[in-house]
Amino acid sequence: MPLQATHLQCLCGAIHEPATLLSSQHQPSDPSTSTTIPLPIPKSIYRTTICHCNICRQTTGAVGAWFVPLKGRPSETSMANVSSYNATKDVTRYFCSTCGCNVFIFDGPTGHWIACAGIVETEDTQDNQAIETNQTPDVQKPGKNVSNLQYHEWVDDVKDGGWAAFLTRLDNGRQVPFYKVSPHQSKEQLSLEELLAVQQRARAKTAILASSRGDRDQMTATCHCGGVDLRIDPPTIHDTHKHSHQNDAPTSEPLRYPAAICCCRSCRLALGFALQPWTYVPPDRIRTASGDLVTFGPDTKNNGQIEKMKHYQSSENVLRSFCTSCGATVFFQDANRMSIIDVSVGIIRSDDENGMVEEWLKWNRSGVSARDEVVEEELVNAWVTKE
Repeated sequence: MPLQATHLQCLCGAIHEPATLLSSQHQPSDPSTSTTIPLPIPKSIYRTTICHCNICRQTTGAVGAWFVPLKGRPSETSMANVSSYNATKDVTRYFCSTCGCNVFIFDGPTGHWIACAGIVETEDTQDNQAIETNQTPDVQKPGKNVSNLQYHEWVDDVKDGGWAAFLTRLDNGRQVPFYKVSPHQSKEQLSLEELLAVQQRARAKTAILASSRGDRDQMTATCHCGGVDLRIDPPTIHDTHKHSHQNDAPTSEPLRYPAAICCCRSCRLALGFALQPWTYVPPDRIRTASGDLVTFGPDTKNNGQIEKMKHYQSSENVLRSFCTSCGATVFFQDANRMSIIDVSVGIIRSDDENGMVEEWLKWNRSGVSARDEVVEEELVNAWVTKE
């Protein structure tokens, strides 16, 4: 059943806007086909693009960012509860000062406001405008979707093709363009074959990097502003099988930390995007840049070990951490599962500028966490491998 937007909010509720703030205007469409009539989509779905640029990944913790248009500036009530960050002189990013959710972006040159698509709250509805797709192979199926992906952009920022290389087949075999940068700057694209070739070349290099890794080599996790700067020690064989997402039998390949996607509502409203990428790391592997072990557990909230990191207690046992300067999601820790800390993948810096960091991470694509809470079915279906 299609979804209908009801309102926009962050996890703690300090940012709250009515669905009437959402706009159907200045929605992106593929510039290469802008002279044609756009393919129809249900009226409750917003045309979006996924940005793979370094800034979007490192300011959010996501592996790709997508947004919905707004009619104008959010309310003063919401804006009184956000922190701002200028990664560039023209664009201001806003995140909730309390829970860290990435919420809005203001583009100075155009005057446009957009919202992170994950903060759109929805309800199931029978959308009478939903289109029939059984005879139209290039159209998104009606279903649980906030977004209709039009194209990928800034794929050149990730030398492995990033998340784009995993989202190549959408509903009904629908394909979208892969732009090297923004299509408003250059129309140069990668074909599907070129993108997959980029991914394969990167994987060949990451295999060499992983196999040559020494015991003293560390994985770097740093947000965009550098306020949170971490080092993660290499995994042991025990670490790679400690999390329930990792069920593979031991092999002779280099050890990597397990990584997976969570689609639960809490992660969505804490990140600002519907698919939260986590890697699962024992706390005794996580250090500050100076080499000290990061403190987790009951003392986390008040110890001030990392000045720019703030913590939000989203439930009795769960603590979520983010950078107070740029807003990047950093950690998830559960008091009932302290043997593992979830680290947001978007802040992990690849040894070779790879978006998916496969020299350090082994992705589980057999499913996603909280499948029943998914609000972007098309993206999830593209991500999950078909047996």
